[in-house]
Amino acid sequence: MKFISSSYKPFTILIDKHKTGEMNGTWNNEWNKWINHNELQSELKKQMNDMTEREREDAFYKQLEFGTGGMRGELGSGPNRMNIYSILKR
Repeated sequence: MKFISSSYKPFTILIDKHKTGEMNGTWNNEWNKWINHNELQSELKKQMNDMTEREREDAFYKQLEFGTGGMRGELGSGPNRMNIYSILKR
């Protein structure tokens, strides 16, 4: 799976808004922001469209946390998954 993109900055800004509390709302609002973003890679968009409702909720209800073992998580789309955007925000 390829997560490299030359145009990640706008998405990094979107994810950084989690830190400032600007992204309050439901997981569905978050999913809509990602799926409608112009810079979203086609592979990630396909993954998002293939997700079940439960998978969407789990991937978008919170931001992936940085713990004592570093960042660990499932690969995929969303702020609660390991992807190019969650890595670059650190």
